[in-house]
Amino acid sequence: MALFPLRDTARAMSQENVEIVRRGVEALARNDWDTILAGCDPDVEWVEMPSLGPDVATYTGTEELRDAVQSWTQKWTEYKLEVSRYAQAGDEVVVLSQERGRGTLSGVEVERHLGQVFTLQDGKVVCVRLYGNWSEALEAAGLLE
Repeated sequence: MALFPLRDTARAMSQENVEIVRRGVEALARNDWDTILAGCDPDVEWVEMPSLGPDVATYTGTEELRDAVQSWTQKWTEYKLEVSRYAQAGDEVVVLSQERGRGTLSGVEVERHLGQVFTLQDGKVVCVRLYGNWSEALEAAGLLE
């Protein structure tokens, strides 16, 4: 059963981009920064889109990427990111996931859907755009019918 009706895109590229992104997402769950950064261009951009929340920002370079991700995950206890689907669209890979955690200070449980669009060039992630919902990420990659 499909989560969304997705447009069938030409598969000119192999599944290699999906595997690069999958390795990076799995490494994130292990806090394995060597593997994460090995898959990223040194000038990678991490762009938080407006649907993510009121305090969006853009981070450039691997150090800012690491700082942004670690700053976010440290705000939570019991933090978990579960991937529901990977979808390829040319040089982009969409990751549909569910984020769960409990605020370190508030103790409030949070659960939400995230859509991430990874753009790759020459086998490296050059940009990651984060969306606060799945449909916006799919639409941005041209996959939503």
